[in-house]
Amino acid sequence: MTARMQPSLRDLALFEERLAFLAGQREALHRHPDRIEIVADRPELATVIPLADIGLNPGWSSVTLLPWVALNWDDDLRAAGFERTERMAFMERPIEQTIAVRDVPDLTIERVADEAGADAFATIQAECFPIPSEPDPARRLLYFRTRVLRAMNQQGAIYLLARVDGEVRAITMVQIAAGVAGVYLVGTKASARGQGLATVLLREAQRLAADAGCSALKLQANADGAAYGIYTRAGFVERFQTTIWRKRPTTPDS
Repeated sequence: MTARMQPSLRDLALFEERLAFLAGQREALHRHPDRIEIVADRPELATVIPLADIGLNPGWSSVTLLPWVALNWDDDLRAAGFERTERMAFMERPIEQTIAVRDVPDLTIERVADEAGADAFATIQAECFPIPSEPDPARRLLYFRTRVLRAMNQQGAIYLLARVDGEVRAITMVQIAAGVAGVYLVGTKASARGQGLATVLLREAQRLAADAGCSALKLQANADGAAYGIYTRAGFVERFQTTIWRKRPTTPDS
């Protein structure tokens, strides 16, 4: 069995903050001595995180591998119909370092506090974060709206809207748990990209984290995605990566 990295306390704090977010966003989170199960009503949102070499269950729809759990499952995963779909980078930056932003005229940032705000947030979320199992735009919007309404009043969950000329053009969510601040759901309307709105929201998240007494701002990003570069330019440094494997969809015989 291949030796892997040993997680630091900071790495474990990043991982636990991610679990706090998932606990509020998914149907259930179950902790077992040898695994963590994330339960969701959509297959692409559920996953199992092994904490030991418990053996691969072909019935799982997704597996997330931690860098400090020594597993040699790649061949078994492929044989069971899984494919490696994402390398998720866990990143952080110190609170005391200011995030530089460009000036955006007529910009306001507000917290989601009612159904109208939830609608606006969900509209951009549905555009930026498609769900393969829900291709219908109206049902996808309803799905996200329901979850924003459910989570926006949970302790530590802050949903933010960035408006320009009164129009909502970008969103993010800040999760503060156990003194750790995580940034999630950073999304910008296609017509408003390239204006620096995501960076403005990151700075607002930094301010909220500082007000809450957090020492660092943390987020996760697809290591191969376009947003990764935005975050590194904003001063985020990668701490570690997890590897996500998903079951390939099966097609019925014709």
